[in-house]
Formats: sequence, structure tokens, C-alpha cells
Amino acid sequence: MKILVADVTILTPDRVIEKGFAFIDGATMVLGEGEPEEDHQYADMVLGGEGYVALPGFINTLVFPEAYALRSIIENSFKPNKRLLQYLARMEYEEAYYSSIMGFAELAYDGYTGVVAIAVNAEASAKALRDSGLYGAVLVPIDCPGINIPDWTRVVEEMPGGERVIPGIVICSDTSTSIVDKLKERLDRFIAYQVVSDTIVVVEPESMKNTHITPLWIASRARLVGTGTMHLNTPWPFLAKPLKGEPLFSSLVEGWQLFGIDGKSSSNLIVIDAGEPPSMLVTRRGLAEIVSSKPRIETVISMGTVVVDGGQHMFIGRSTASKAREVLSRLTEKYGV
Repeated sequence: MKILVADVTILTPDRVIEKGFAFIDGATMVLGEGEPEEDHQYADMVLGGEGYVALPGFINTLVFPEAYALRSIIENSFKPNKRLLQYLARMEYEEAYYSSIMGFAELAYDGYTGVVAIAVNAEASAKALRDSGLYGAVLVPIDCPGINIPDWTRVVEEMPGGERVIPGIVICSDTSTSIVDKLKERLDRFIAYQVVSDTIVVVEPESMKNTHITPLWIASRARLVGTGTMHLNTPWPFLAKPLKGEPLFSSLVEGWQLFGIDGKSSSNLIVIDAGEPPSMLVTRRGLAEIVSSKPRIETVISMGTVVVDGGQHMFIGRSTASKAREVLSRLTEKYGV
């Protein structure tokens, strides 16, 4: 599907294009200033106009998607408590799927196009990620306290989701080398993290090795990522916070790709209606000054796919939402939360 976002203000990591365009054709995206060239004027979908602002989609990590329905009992978003882990381990496939997909939908409404999730029920969460229209990685926990997944190798190797879901692992022991070597023999691509003290270190791929992921945000070659529970991870309040002396916004808008290992993940964009309340200034300083308000997110495009348009989710329909309400109501009653 070809998408043209025209006559908009575009915010990039190093400049502001006052009147620009973004042309998306599947996995590729072209940014420009002024009128699009003839090759970029014809599209299946055209949007934008004066008063609209376009910027790269955000990436969220590391979240626990199944916990979305049980978020009232989460004491610490970075380290789930023992009670929550016990509940997650007892979840049925249907419960984990609908909890995950509704959490992913909420992230899309906030402007996220990519997600890195830690999932006890990884197969259900991976399918939910694909069905939500977003993309990213689903990590299977290994040797982690309170979690036991004896067939984790099969789960990682057979993870559903196709091109939109990268399989991965998060290791809570010091056996990362042998585990990673084992997966390298079987998989062409995967992501591996290892828990080290209060941080999580990337051990695979090599291009990201020893990158530390810390709460809540970090800027790195992995672009900007946040960690915690999905319902708390709206990105806008963090835009004004400084990071190593620089405005965090400068790092946040570098989220064009997920970890740089997926060549088909470059076409991620969100379009904001800056003309409706809360009105937004189109300079970086202006954005920083109004971050206490969430702007109206008009369109979210993930890997060239329109996920949210006109404020409506294109993947999560009324029937899915109704089924999720039914399943998750039973789930909360079962656990008394």
C-alpha cells in the first residue's frame, strides 16, 4: 500500500521541515521538502495538510503484555511481583491473547509503532502483536525467578507472527553464552537480553552487544525505548526531560527502526493533528512546553501498515473488543482483582 503524507510539518532527529512530505511504499519511506516528486505523488491513501505534524513512531520496551488485564496488582513495572508472575503462569491461551492485544492497541493509540515484550505466554502474545498491526519482538524468559518454561526452545523457534514479530529471549542466569550459541545454530534472527543487577543487557545481535536498557528511557543504537507496564507508558510526558544534557526529544525521534536488525521496519510514522486541542507548537521547544498534554494522534503507520487512522484502530474491531471484554472480565473475577 502506498501512502502519501503531504503538506505537513515533519520533525526529524536533526531538523524541522516546515512544509514536507513522507511517501511510504511498503517497507520504504522517503522524506522530502516542498512538493513531492512525480514518482511520489500517486498513492492509495493521502493524508496530512496544514496544521498536521509527522514524526517517527515510538518504540516501547520492555513490557509485559499479558499483565495488561491485571495491572491493578502491579507494584513495580520493571520487576513484576511474585503474585503477578503466578497469575501469568496460570493464564490460559485465550486470556493471554486478549490481554496482550488490548494492551498493544492502547500503545498504538499513544503513538507506538514497535514493541518489545517479555511474555510468559509468548505464543499468545506474539499472535496478538501481529494481529494488533504493530511489530516488534517477543522475549521468552529463561531461568527467571517465578517463571518456568521447560520447552522454551520450541516456543522461540516456532513463535508465530511472521515478519512482524522477531523471536527473542531474556536470560536471568549467567548461562547466556551457551543459550545464545544454541539459538544461533537454529535461527537466522533473534534478540537476546540478559539481566545484570538492575539493568538488562543486550547480548545478541552483536551490533547491540552490551547495550544497557534501564528504566524508564534510554537512548542508544537501539533508538529510544521505555520499559514498564503498557498502561503507564504514554511517551509524551518524557519528551521534555533532559538526557545527558540534551533534550530527550532529540533522541526520541530517532525511532525509525527497531534495533536496526529488521530491514523492513523503517516505514514507521505517526501523524498528529496540531490544530485541535491541545494545540501544539511545531518547534522542538514548543513540543517540550506542552508535553503535559497528550496531543491528538490522527494516524499511526507501522511497517507501512496503517494501524490507527482518524483516531480509530484499523485492526481491533468491535467484535474483538467485545470478546476481550468478556474474556478479561472472567479473568479478573478468577483472580479476584
